[in-house]
Amino acid sequence: MNTRIKAVRTFVGLTQPAFGERLGMSRNVVNDLEQGRKAVPEFLILKICADPDLEDMCGV
Repeated sequence: MNTRIKAVRTFVGLTQPAFGERLGMSRNVVNDLEQGRKAVPEFLILKICADPDLEDMCGV
């Protein structure tokens, strides 16, 4: 799942700080998620899938 976070972010062309701001977290948290230092919480997956610009990445 951690590699998917980076794939979503890069697919839409956002930097880590911009992606974090959009989802309500810091760049450091985004980096930790992408590097596998933190588990991806369910609420984050739901936020990504609820975002009109990101929802295509959810496979729904």
